[in-house]
Amino acid sequence: MVYDCSNIAVFLKTTAIRPILSGSTVEGAIVQDCVSMKTGQILAKVVIDATDTADFATACGAAYRVGREPRSRQEPHAGVTYFDDPTQAILPGSTGRADFQDAILRIPNDLAGLWRSGPPH
Repeated sequence: MVYDCSNIAVFLKTTAIRPILSGSTVEGAIVQDCVSMKTGQILAKVVIDATDTADFATACGAAYRVGREPRSRQEPHAGVTYFDDPTQAILPGSTGRADFQDAILRIPNDLAGLWRSGPPH
């Protein structure tokens, strides 16, 4: 779907090394091609952090909370879940509850309120 949009550039096998900031405005990123190991810069009007742990948003100075989101219909594998990848089975002991003791996910503060505002009771 994104490949059908000529105004969107997708960079595969590329790592953002650090953000390019002007004050608190993100203007792009210094990136490294993971195959050639060459570095360069990408400037953009809109920058989207598509990492699974908000690494780039954190590097840009975004405030965040540490925790794990709870399971929901939209996120059936979230929360405390033990998963057997070869069989694709959720294992016993999985609760799906949010976990604020084990830090595995950084959630930008402006999104954190969408899923839970505090530790589970």
